[in-house]
Amino acid sequence: MITGPDLIRELSKRADTVIPHFFPQAKKVGKSWKMGDLEGNKGGSSGWFHSAKDGNLLCKDSSTSTTKNVLQMIHETVGGSWKDTFREAKDICQIKEVEPLHHRKVPEPPKVEVGNIRDTEVLKYFNSRGIKESTLVKYGVRSYEKNGKTYWTAPFHDEGGELRMLKFTALERQEGKKDIFSTDSYPSLFGVEQVQDSDFEVTITEGEIDAMSLHQIGCPTPVLSVPTGTGQMDWIDLCWTTLSRMTRINVVMDSDAPGQMAFEKISSRLGRSRCYKLQLPDVKDSNEWLVKAKPSAEDLHELIKHADTCVPSGISTANQYTRAVAQRISELETEEQNNKFMWPELKFAIRPSELTLISGYPSAGKSEYAYSCALHECMQNNRRAVFCSFEIPIQDQIHCMLWIHKGEKPTVHNHGEIIESLNDNIYFINPDTISSENPWDEIADNFEYAIRRWNCDLFVIDSLQFLSSKTDWSQQDRVIKAMAKWCISNSSSVLLICHADAKKDIAGSERVPRGVEDILGSQSIGACANNCIAIWRNLKKEREISEGKWEQVKNQPDGKFIISKQRTNGKTYFENISYNTSTRSFNLELPNHLDQNKYNLVVDEF
Repeated sequence: MITGPDLIRELSKRADTVIPHFFPQAKKVGKSWKMGDLEGNKGGSSGWFHSAKDGNLLCKDSSTSTTKNVLQMIHETVGGSWKDTFREAKDICQIKEVEPLHHRKVPEPPKVEVGNIRDTEVLKYFNSRGIKESTLVKYGVRSYEKNGKTYWTAPFHDEGGELRMLKFTALERQEGKKDIFSTDSYPSLFGVEQVQDSDFEVTITEGEIDAMSLHQIGCPTPVLSVPTGTGQMDWIDLCWTTLSRMTRINVVMDSDAPGQMAFEKISSRLGRSRCYKLQLPDVKDSNEWLVKAKPSAEDLHELIKHADTCVPSGISTANQYTRAVAQRISELETEEQNNKFMWPELKFAIRPSELTLISGYPSAGKSEYAYSCALHECMQNNRRAVFCSFEIPIQDQIHCMLWIHKGEKPTVHNHGEIIESLNDNIYFINPDTISSENPWDEIADNFEYAIRRWNCDLFVIDSLQFLSSKTDWSQQDRVIKAMAKWCISNSSSVLLICHADAKKDIAGSERVPRGVEDILGSQSIGACANNCIAIWRNLKKEREISEGKWEQVKNQPDGKFIISKQRTNGKTYFENISYNTSTRSFNLELPNHLDQNKYNLVVDEF
């Protein structure tokens, strides 16, 4: 994930390239650069230097004593939006990041007539909760009447300031529950339009009223609110440009358990080192603090001053993991009762924090099985996946996935419709953007970006041989250990495609792999993985069919699905599978009757 602070560090390393590129009238004097002012004109009253504290590149105008960091300077020079600035800065740093298969549809501005709040029940309601009319006006709150009920409306804008959604909340609850509805969904941050180019800190609350409460108290930063409490976090993607450039994000969630879990989730997505948890004194939320304690701006400043991040310490006691253990037990019990693996007959799952190897001989169908498995996880279990293949072009990956997902060969006419049906669950890394020196490190950076921005938690790499030479066992050890550790640190699943060693037996690729020992490379590959899967293709059967011996081999399996290692429950499997070439689907059991006319001898290896 590339945030504003990350980008500043990368730009600072390239001072001699960055400065003359964006400020062509700057002149190098000795080891430093001089300009006439912060706008980059000729002269010598402004100078560039690296901060002694963190090494970041800064520019100071001696005549005004104004200092700005390199990213601010580029933004003011480039003009336009911060999105434009990030693109320019990443280009000069040669930073490429994962992109989605397609982008979310943006709704048209809602055409709903809403009323003013003066002398309305809405204003009386907010006054009873300590919120002034001036605060409501600043945040664009309005009144709305429907079916004899009064609602207050909260506007949600995109990062360009365009209104995209109205959220309506009834003043009176219905059977004890809030009556809430909205126009076409666009769950951005409430108040995001108030963030200015000069802001590098924001405060995020759990609700709109909480945000307005902290603003009214006198928060020194723009105060925003998540759109739907502690639930979904699509607002991170929709407000990514704004959030990514922040150096500090204050987070104020409710003091209940869901609020605290929300803080942990937000900080893991946006970066633990820049998310600060504000602890409100003995109250449930910010509005209760406003009404009961009537705090001053100084009181709020003290809370911000003493806020802390949730960077974990190295040593902890067992009781600190009580919640995590309970969650793990619940996950395993749910898996036992309702297995969501693509073949639920097998006691197996693509679990978070686990590295799963998928091995096989060349052209065995490893990649295609990985696509099938990942698509099932995305479409049936609502996960989001990132694919990084060094063997197969992205367009060919997509073609194969569309075929698997639709169950028929995609065409020029329907491929766009099929892509739309995948929603925003599928993302790809362009392998051309990954260097050959430390490919895993760069892939991990891209994966973490996808986690933070889109909440991806499933990652497919094809294949191990592109991360390390097959003869460099020490490098393989380093990569596989780092990958297994990464899965745990990021609560994510990785499917790593590996090659099996066909030379270990005289039968070559016609021998069914036995287990982890058949993986080509270091023994650490199988040892570090949580799960080891092998796909075997019955080439002998295909050969016999081509020779007209269908009757002799029709009851043989098309291949084998083998789980030789499963760390969570220890169960292993050695099962027959069939493959349908018309739908490109793997099936766990061999059908009783196969149609010889539909049997295709070629299993395309995408």
